[in-house]
Amino acid sequence: STKYETFRPTSASNVTIEAREACDWLRAAGFPQYVQLFRDCRFPVDIEWVKRDHPFLDQDALDSLCRRLITLNKCSEMKLELSRMKRRVRKLLLRVSEEEDFCTISPNWTYDRHARQWRRLGSSSNVSVLSGSPAHSLDESSCDVIDLQDVCSIRSSSSSESDGHDGRRLRLAGTTPVTISTPASGDTSRSSSRCSSAYKTEKPPRRTGTTLLRRMEKLRLRGAAGLLSPEQSCRPTVGARPVLIQDKFCRSRMSQQQRRSSQQNLPPLPPSPGLEVLTVSQVVQLQKLALLKLTALMDKHSPSSRQGWSWTVPKPPSASRPGGLKVPRVFGAPLLLSLRQTGEALPPCISRALLYLRSDCLDQVGLFRKSGVKSRIQLLREQVESDPEGVSFEGQSAFDVADLVKQFFRDLPEPVFSSRLCESFLHIYQYVPQDQQLLATQAAVLLLPDENREALQTLLHFLWDVVSCVDQNQMTPTNIAVCLAPSLFHLTAKKDSRKHSLGRPDQRDLSENLAATQGLAFMITEVQRLFQVRVPTEQPRTGPPPPYEGVGPEESRGGEEEREEQMTRLKRSTQRLLEELREENPVWENQPGPEPLDLAFRKGWGDAPLRLWRGSVEVDAPHRDVLRRLLREQPLWEPRLLQAAVIQTLSDHADIYRFLLRGRSPLPPQEHLLLRTWQDDPLCGPLYLSSASTEHPEIQPGGVRVHVHTCLYLLEPTGAIKTRLTHLCQTDFRGHSPAWDREVGGHCVASRLLAVRDSFRAEFKETKI
Repeated sequence: STKYETFRPTSASNVTIEAREACDWLRAAGFPQYVQLFRDCRFPVDIEWVKRDHPFLDQDALDSLCRRLITLNKCSEMKLELSRMKRRVRKLLLRVSEEEDFCTISPNWTYDRHARQWRRLGSSSNVSVLSGSPAHSLDESSCDVIDLQDVCSIRSSSSSESDGHDGRRLRLAGTTPVTISTPASGDTSRSSSRCSSAYKTEKPPRRTGTTLLRRMEKLRLRGAAGLLSPEQSCRPTVGARPVLIQDKFCRSRMSQQQRRSSQQNLPPLPPSPGLEVLTVSQVVQLQKLALLKLTALMDKHSPSSRQGWSWTVPKPPSASRPGGLKVPRVFGAPLLLSLRQTGEALPPCISRALLYLRSDCLDQVGLFRKSGVKSRIQLLREQVESDPEGVSFEGQSAFDVADLVKQFFRDLPEPVFSSRLCESFLHIYQYVPQDQQLLATQAAVLLLPDENREALQTLLHFLWDVVSCVDQNQMTPTNIAVCLAPSLFHLTAKKDSRKHSLGRPDQRDLSENLAATQGLAFMITEVQRLFQVRVPTEQPRTGPPPPYEGVGPEESRGGEEEREEQMTRLKRSTQRLLEELREENPVWENQPGPEPLDLAFRKGWGDAPLRLWRGSVEVDAPHRDVLRRLLREQPLWEPRLLQAAVIQTLSDHADIYRFLLRGRSPLPPQEHLLLRTWQDDPLCGPLYLSSASTEHPEIQPGGVRVHVHTCLYLLEPTGAIKTRLTHLCQTDFRGHSPAWDREVGGHCVASRLLAVRDSFRAEFKETKI
């Protein structure tokens, strides 16, 4: 362990900072059990024992893990009065999201929900603690100096969640595919799982599942073998990017030289799905492995990382501005604001600008290189800021609109690569070997906040379309990277914050400029693989599906009996939701929303690490008319609807319903396949429409299959022609982390309710006229 000596703490302040950094990293990278051991004063631990406990990790990943554990070992060895730092350390350690997942990637550890602590499989007391540990001499008041709130340590995603049972496997390295939370058939004696939830629905106990790395003995996180299957073809995924336009110009592909460089030494394989197919728990699990891999690469290759703790764990976004401060509508507004208001990372006006450039301007020579007219750009910018929804780009100069897009990314409060990870992106192209840059970039992209990753994905796909027309516009990946890299990485702001020697360029600036240009050109060229994962299709289920997941085609052979079981579960869930609304449970927390709408959420509903959202609004229509609109007239209130049809009528009050919603470019449509039941007779109780995701043997996926865990509309008459419409929803839209649901879930509920309400207002105006 001599190679870790540089991390020896030298003061009480360093102990606090380094303990917090180490615990943050361990928790985020999938090793929360060691945070618990440190909290329980069971350090120092035997590093050799830790290495033997993780044989699936390569040497670089083990080094990163051991660096943090040795730091905690040295902290525990220092004979300080830790109780004096109790409040300060706890405050630092609790600067994590209250709903953060606490799954472990260590196959020998499991979380006991009843005891609320991690334990090692096979024995409850065989943790190897070095002799002479100061833990034996500390009193109880000192032992809780690193104590975490119980609500944090029990918020782990369930092994019985839908995404844990779909049998999908992610290729994380080499040729060994890794199963994500696929249940095992044995070991029924275990009362808990490594990825468990403290809140369980009323259902019989189930065999617990193995964790992400249960069978990872052959996994090796090394080389360019790809966290997200970098060995895949550079061809676009079939069906993953709907054709937005039919080129009226003769669009050419990238030059043969560029294509050779992007596919160098990589055998062509069938196209694979992107991140959008992953369920929320799969995203959480993959992010842990991405953090582990990126840390290993940074620790090994980045000089600043070797100096200490300058490369830190990405933190949740900071709190929003106080209400008294005016927030820009478009330029200078954070991506998170657009996500909360519209459900999309990029403001709709910027998306329309990209669509205009893609459809009409790809043949313009020097697009993004030639400057527009400043006066026209300023006028267009003012129009966008004053009326984002009404501004039109038709007839505008391509160079003016391109400069406007460039200004939008330059004026963001933080780079699109995020403040926390922007330096890491630059270090990838400064220090990481070329054959591992794709793997490192994929890991860094996974760690971006959802809104940053969505914006980056949209922009890179657009730029890929630009360079595909290189024969017309003369814009190669390098040319366009030279023009856009300073705006995307905020390099100008970095230069302004440094002191420069007169008469000579700063070497650090030159290095960062080169890395930014090379990195952006690389990401444009590799965009088709940058957001892909390898999901083998032939993977049988090894356990029963959870109640909210429905039954796939292979399980639906039971016919009516199986369908009846699904319907029984749905009705039972509906009654629970109706009781929840009647009781007015205080666990609901209000959420800001549009003025006429009441919006709230609650945590811990079911097994999914998602919030249950509730919204209510008054509709100017009889409750039976509102129910009919929800059941049969979706095109009147859903603007993104592409298709809708009743697949099978099960009874007078139940059916299987399928509809497709337009996806965010460049993603495929969102598909909903729902088992629905409703009550339309007021004499039998309140009117409602309840649904949940299901499967049907005759329906093949037509897009990204959304998982609706719970969806309920409750209709209560408040007058002769007025209805109180309440909507409860818990949905996994795929491809996002739990943080995305916290930011966008309320917007989705609010937009649906307001759309239904406004559809009746439009009818009233037409009738009145």
